[in-house]
Amino acid sequence: MGTIREANYLIKDLKRAGYDAYIVGGAVRDHLLRMPINDIDITTSAKPHQVQKTFKKTKPTGLKYGTVTVFVKDASYEVTTYRVDGTYSDGRHPEEVSFEATAEDDVKRRDFTINGLLMDETGLITDHVGGKPDLRARLIRTIGDPASRFEEDRIRMLRAFYFQSKLGFDIERRTLDAITAYAPSIKDVAMERVLDETIKILKGDHLKKAVRNIVKTGMHKHLPGLEKGCEHVMTMDEMPFVDAFFTLSFTLEGDVPDAWPFSNRHRHKD
Repeated sequence: MGTIREANYLIKDLKRAGYDAYIVGGAVRDHLLRMPINDIDITTSAKPHQVQKTFKKTKPTGLKYGTVTVFVKDASYEVTTYRVDGTYSDGRHPEEVSFEATAEDDVKRRDFTINGLLMDETGLITDHVGGKPDLRARLIRTIGDPASRFEEDRIRMLRAFYFQSKLGFDIERRTLDAITAYAPSIKDVAMERVLDETIKILKGDHLKKAVRNIVKTGMHKHLPGLEKGCEHVMTMDEMPFVDAFFTLSFTLEGDVPDAWPFSNRHRHKD
């Protein structure tokens, strides 16, 4: 697992090579909230080949989107070039990206304001999207127009519930209204992605708050076999664990929907 201190050394190396660089995203958010930090992402003006030239041990893990993974000791850091995304035709990936972008351009393409903060190697925070006041207000709000953000990548709707379940924040009204409007389109997302996000939601300390909004927006009606389960757990004092939630939901439903990509071991689990 990486550390902020180690990431700062990478930023200094990039700056010595003549590039701008910042820690961005969830690591900045969790650092400011004094929460444990998992992955640390770095955004930079350096192009992928320049990142590879700057560091000894790297792997091109997403060159199309400007991402190179840098390895330091036992940790890894995703270093991604500033970019602007083109149109999204599949509700997941942009058809093209441009690396002729600034740090401000880069954060404005991201999902939620609390994930759009930049931090330099001195700890100075740059906020182009209103993330700091939303952190203070404990609000989950999309960067820019929520409809546009969810049209680009529909999994962001479930991501909003994940952050609510993890952090206990409220979802801003326009963002919540947009989820209500776009909830049926979650069916266009690969079920592997939906399952991954659903499991993360179920592991949060504030699950009941998230489930309340999943039901309020009608999202539960578009998650196969989970409608009755979501409605039932709202009446419970203690939230079930992941397996118990799925078992409860599918028992109330009467079967295990084929749509979920469970392994045979889990599908036939008693």
